Amino acid sequence: MMRALSWSLAVAIVLTIVLLYLFLSRERDGERDGESAEIAANPQKSTEQLLSVEQAAAEPASREAAAGLRDKSSSQDPSTAVLVRVVDWQHFAPVVGAEVRWASYDWMSNAWGGAERDARLLASALVGTTDERGEFRVGLDDTLGFVQARSGELWAEGSAVAGNVCELVLAPDGELVVEVRDESGTPLSGITVRAERSSRRKTAVEAETNAEGVARLGHARARLMAGATGGTLLVSIVSLDPTRAASLVSASPWPTEAIALRMGATGEVLVRLVNSRGETLEAPVQVLLGASIEGLPRAGSQLMSRAGEVLFRNVGLDAQLDVLAGSPDGRRGHESRKECPGPTRPGERIEVTLEIDEPPLLFSGRALREDGTPLRFEALDVSPRDAAHLPTTVGVLGRVRTDGEGRFRMFERYPEWMLTDAASMLVRAQTDGAECEVPLLSPAPSSGIELGDIRLLAVPSLVSGRVLSSDGGAIADAWISLQYKSSRPPRPLPDGVEVGGVPEWSTDSSRSVLSDARGHFELRAPPVYESTAFQVWAEGYEPGPTLSFPSGTQGIEVVLQRGVVPLRGRVLLRTPDALARVFVSAAGLSGGKPDAFGRFMILRRTLAPIDVDVRVDGQGPEPFLTITQVTDADDPRLAAIDLRPQLNEIRVHVAGRGGELLPEVKLMGQTPTGGGWQIFSDGDVTLLSRDLTVDFDVTAVTFRPANFRAVRDGVVLELEPAPALLLHVPQSLPAAGDGLAYVIDVSGEDKWSHRAVLRAGRTAQVPRVPLGKLDVRWSVAGGESLLDDETLQRSTLEVETVDVECTLEVSPEAVGAALADVQARARKSVK
Repeated sequence: MMRALSWSLAVAIVLTIVLLYLFLSRERDGERDGESAEIAANPQKSTEQLLSVEQAAAEPASREAAAGLRDKSSSQDPSTAVLVRVVDWQHFAPVVGAEVRWASYDWMSNAWGGAERDARLLASALVGTTDERGEFRVGLDDTLGFVQARSGELWAEGSAVAGNVCELVLAPDGELVVEVRDESGTPLSGITVRAERSSRRKTAVEAETNAEGVARLGHARARLMAGATGGTLLVSIVSLDPTRAASLVSASPWPTEAIALRMGATGEVLVRLVNSRGETLEAPVQVLLGASIEGLPRAGSQLMSRAGEVLFRNVGLDAQLDVLAGSPDGRRGHESRKECPGPTRPGERIEVTLEIDEPPLLFSGRALREDGTPLRFEALDVSPRDAAHLPTTVGVLGRVRTDGEGRFRMFERYPEWMLTDAASMLVRAQTDGAECEVPLLSPAPSSGIELGDIRLLAVPSLVSGRVLSSDGGAIADAWISLQYKSSRPPRPLPDGVEVGGVPEWSTDSSRSVLSDARGHFELRAPPVYESTAFQVWAEGYEPGPTLSFPSGTQGIEVVLQRGVVPLRGRVLLRTPDALARVFVSAAGLSGGKPDAFGRFMILRRTLAPIDVDVRVDGQGPEPFLTITQVTDADDPRLAAIDLRPQLNEIRVHVAGRGGELLPEVKLMGQTPTGGGWQIFSDGDVTLLSRDLTVDFDVTAVTFRPANFRAVRDGVVLELEPAPALLLHVPQSLPAAGDGLAYVIDVSGEDKWSHRAVLRAGRTAQVPRVPLGKLDVRWSVAGGESLLDDETLQRSTLEVETVDVECTLEVSPEAVGAALADVQARARKSVK
């Protein structure tokens, strides 16, 4: 009881301090706004004349820390500050009082979305609520994170990039429930389920089934629908099974009952990574696993190794596996690959070992704070430097993370030439910007450079101040760029060579910052430059000049004149999928497709009137609609360009027999009034047409082409499978088995290819092959690996309407000789 009362008292004290701080800061801002009135009254003065170098009382950063605020100002820590702006989905008006949560992105996490992300965000503390402008500023522990906002039944999320503005559009929310069972009806737990817009595959929601076999895909409606009320969802099981279960579900109305999926038996594949000495490969590596079953689309997955291992779950039975591990330093030609059969029994786990050349260790060490304590679990940015008086040469070379004792290790990830001329490495902490410059040994030892204990020190302030508009208002998120001059060369010059000319201003982008919500900024850098200056940019304002200042200057006020504001507008259609068929532009100016909410922006150079064109795919090369003589950025004609009364949305889905999903489909569409399309799709297409019907000619690889006439909205177009290829080994030749495998590579038109493997017996088949010419290559392979084979026969077939056959026609001696060659090469490679 006493402990609970103590906590309550502590919370009350903290809240009191917060309220007092906010009240005082508003008074100070009001005084400064009054001082800015003189600036507004003298608009003809240059920016240099308006600079104030008076020593203004600096606001102690410790006040915010003492108040318990999670608001990391970008001027104090530009690498972690994010301004979150929350608006509603109907009018994009600011949402006041929306709850905001955040979580940093774990770069080493394999599950970067779905349930894990939601769990982390729910576990994180409530950051705060948006102000009267619908904004809130948060701080990330890394350069990338996730931000979520909620207001009543509306919800939104987004990726937050440090130093940028993250706008969240709140939309109606709702979960999607999926039930997964095996073929006998038993619930399956631990199965990942994915839901995605069938024609917007970039957006997906994932969740795992619980003990009852139920997966709840939280916020699926807001994530996938963007406020729309129509469309189709593709709900599937995430697995390495080419026969994976999937279902197309209508999103109108939003599904409220569980969607049932059935899953067949699967196994697991454990991939172990070792170096040339057989030791576990510690460096993280991307591992790709492909699973193929004859006649079905290939299934694949990509995961990051941890401690030299990767476990792939839910691998289809009787599939042929292709395992590929990349080089840890990204070098091409250093990958490791192996082909092998997959699990054959339910629950079976097979192990695959890949040998990879381990990249050289670049350096290692232990990071300490200024007081000598270890810098635990901190992200460090590492950059090479030519000399102490110059900025980093190639930006951030890499990022490492310290362990619980402050130790870190970095493997070489860039070509050696980037480090050849580097004199030192700059190590900077992500959280507070503390840094340390470490000399490099030349040449570096093969075992890597042991930096030992390095102490990261706080960087001194060069200049601080505020960025204001000509009317005296603060400008948030202005970009303040640090400029420098140096007459010294980056490295010693040969005898007799001198540096000539006048040094020009150069930019040290690693020191640039963004202004906070009050327009405040602070540039920090070690005193290593001969001359320093800064320049300010802000969206909607004219760029400021390059301004010199003495080191340690405080209280500078930079006034920017308003520039040309971009044109913004919105296209109204029934679904986001239809918006992909619309393009907005103006003559000679950049434009583009509207976003999921129909919004677009046109960057203009002058205030001269321009014509805004709206083009619709399939409605001819001329603009479908032109809005003439636009000058005002708030022109009401752009605010709501409603195409719904003039255009019909026609959605069709192309599938195989029984609703089989197709990887790629080509549709040729034509309407009675002359509209036309040629579209390559995954089978789900939304068109905009003046007519109510469309005629389609549809083709898909391994399916028979078909024509469909007078197709209306919501129709499913079903294709018949193409003929099969039957493969035979005659009785005169040895049958497959006992170390002998026949490999048949089949290729057709449109770059289609397929590999069939005959490991036992004399017959095999490719259930569907494309129509037209077909090239068939027979070869021999020995053992489990199929990477080394010997060609026996090549032939060309013509596929029309019925199944075709291909028989191996070589002598037994040719098969024996080819097998002997393959086995000899295999023994040689082992040695």
